[in-house]
Amino acid sequence: MRWWMITLLAVAALVGVALFLRWYWAHARIEHFAPAAITGAPPIDLPVVLVHGFWGFDRIGPRRTAIRYFRRAATHLAELGVSVYTVRLPTGHSVKTRAQKLAEMIERTITGPVVVIGHSLGGLDARYVAARTAVGKQIVAVVTVGTPHLGTPLADIFDGGVLRWPYRLLRFLRFPVGALTWLSTKGALRFNEAIKNVPSVYYGCVICGKRDPLAPMSRLLRPAHWYLARSGPNDGVVPLESQRWGEEIADLEVDHLAQIGWGRGPQGFEAHALYAQIVDTVAKRLASRAAAAVTTVDVGPPAEPVAS
Repeated sequence: MRWWMITLLAVAALVGVALFLRWYWAHARIEHFAPAAITGAPPIDLPVVLVHGFWGFDRIGPRRTAIRYFRRAATHLAELGVSVYTVRLPTGHSVKTRAQKLAEMIERTITGPVVVIGHSLGGLDARYVAARTAVGKQIVAVVTVGTPHLGTPLADIFDGGVLRWPYRLLRFLRFPVGALTWLSTKGALRFNEAIKNVPSVYYGCVICGKRDPLAPMSRLLRPAHWYLARSGPNDGVVPLESQRWGEEIADLEVDHLAQIGWGRGPQGFEAHALYAQIVDTVAKRLASRAAAAVTTVDVGPPAEPVAS
């Protein structure tokens, strides 16, 4: 085979892969895990939506044998009697683009109140949906896990940092990397100024960061963890202090990958059990809010004094 034929085939293969990835990155979908029939009440009787992070996905491969982003979390919650949805959002795109897709899928698929749990960038997507879309009126709780609410210095490297020119080139070529601007510390500041908490929504968070030098850390995340250590404990992607938003549900020595079941957590830690804990906490908080609202209505305003 002549060299020009080999070159032509190689170029065709690269173009094919690029087109597939472009389609995959932009393709959005939602998948439902029906609750199992169990004895006793489930942790919560509201549908729960799990939202992935920057380079995330819902699943890879056929449903029965798929590799899932939230490893075992959706199936475990369904086994407990919870109605669970996982989504695939446009990978690497801006929070606005991803949130609009998320809102469209919720509106098309789910009726009534919804609980949204977002990992990493997915937490910002959830906050945006609650505050800026028509579907926001359905959102009763937003829980974020390892989300950079104050940004992460890793994104600053690209957004105005030493790799700003390669980043600008990738954006010019329409590669899906725009989310990095939203994840930078400056981008997070702009986001928080524009996206405010909705009073009717419960906000909770799970924060994670390695404090113990002997705590396990995924090898893939060790260089980033070392880089971020200048600003304190972190999970290998996000500084711990950047992850706080709303009520603190849990504070764990768990890295960014272990939060979804793919990294190295401490002995006895199970990511799917963490999501069951989150759902149980949300159920209790929503029940307390409902009880407080009923009490307020029952008591009513103080009676007017009777004129003598």
